[in-house]
Amino acid sequence: MHNKVYFTETKPGVFEKNSKFKLKTNFVANTKYKEVEAFGWRVRDRINDAIEQMTKIKYTQNLSNKEKTALRNLIRAKNTKIVINDTDKNMGAADADKEDVISECVRQLSDMKTYLKLTEEEVKNIITNIQNKLKRTVESHLYKGTCTKKEADFLLSKMYIFDIPHFYIIWKILKNPIVGRPIVAGYNWILTPASIFVGHYLKEFYSKFENILTDSLSLIKMLENTFFDIDYFYLQ
Repeated sequence: MHNKVYFTETKPGVFEKNSKFKLKTNFVANTKYKEVEAFGWRVRDRINDAIEQMTKIKYTQNLSNKEKTALRNLIRAKNTKIVINDTDKNMGAADADKEDVISECVRQLSDMKTYLKLTEEEVKNIITNIQNKLKRTVESHLYKGTCTKKEADFLLSKMYIFDIPHFYIIWKILKNPIVGRPIVAGYNWILTPASIFVGHYLKEFYSKFENILTDSLSLIKMLENTFFDIDYFYLQ
């Protein structure tokens, strides 16, 4: 079998050496190349030069030591003594004493015309009612063919794995006196998929009307090139 690798039977009983095959040699490729090694040394020297130049550069801080200490204290006290969050109208971050934040939240939640205090049993009943209505609505549209199986699965994806929306405030620093703007964040609520679903199709609908503003930015873009007479006045 070994000889057949190098010899081919050209005629019955006649074997001739096949020039396409060569006998194994003891050649070993060189693992070191002068050009590659020289290039590697040059790269190393350039890196060393760059590091030495960087160490010679003197960096100056743009904060005083008192300012840096104050920032460190804010970080340590975050959500223990001080609450840091966004402000209304995207005016930047604001910090406030935790006691003031709690006091403002209690003041707003104590408004019985706006908020209704519920027992744990009442909350459970509301959740069950929402789940039943959502399930019946989705199944009805799925049966009618106005909703696909994929859409139904998405709409019901938070039916039993959800978080109750939480209440917090962001400060309206342009008001005098400063008050909190209530936010109820429902990122993982039962109806969050339904809200996303409806918002998607509503956007396609209202974008066809020129007299409907999509957001605050669209209003700004519309007004930035508009000139108003001095006699005009603003109604809120």
